Amino acid sequence: MWRQSSRVLFLLVVTCATNPVAGESVEYDIDAGASWVHVLVFKSGVLSGLGHNHVVAVTELEGSFEAATELRDSTGTIRFDVAELVVDDDALRNELGDDFAGEVKEKDKQGTRKNMLGPKLLDADNHELIEVEVRSLESLEDGWVVNASFVVRGQAFPFSVPATIAVDDNALRASGEFELSHGDIGLKPFSAAFGTLKVHPVMKIQYQVTAKPVR
Repeated sequence: MWRQSSRVLFLLVVTCATNPVAGESVEYDIDAGASWVHVLVFKSGVLSGLGHNHVVAVTELEGSFEAATELRDSTGTIRFDVAELVVDDDALRNELGDDFAGEVKEKDKQGTRKNMLGPKLLDADNHELIEVEVRSLESLEDGWVVNASFVVRGQAFPFSVPATIAVDDNALRASGEFELSHGDIGLKPFSAAFGTLKVHPVMKIQYQVTAKPVR
């Protein structure tokens, strides 16, 4: 499995499956209503039975892409406001199966959100956005790889990610799943009780991104 970071993302793979007319590039805008990212965060430590696994949902993606005639030269940007992240939505947890079974109290959701946005992690007061910037593409026998930078807390982290992509006359769609370490994006997992209750360093990212041509 490919690993290295928002691979959050990860999402910019939508640029790689276009088939532009010779000599022309094709511009796309992300369809926020048809795009999402789910970050699955798992508990760890000897007291992990006292905690919960968490899912953080990104539902307000923005961005645009330019698919070049030579697809390897395609570029794009995707971004989201960290203040819009949704923690432990009940309906979403129910969809994700046994690892996310059970109700999470509202005060616990707010506590998780506070820690996530606080200065030790995403530092939302000083860094409102997370961005992914596509640099280039590589063709493989079974798909594409996107080479990009993931910008977190104002610092860029290089990453590469594969994608499954489908294209029709109305949209370009990318979806997939991969693992991401906190350390890949310069973060240290949250811990409490002297490390006996903590977040596992490896997260799982699931995504679906839809982009539509600019007409």
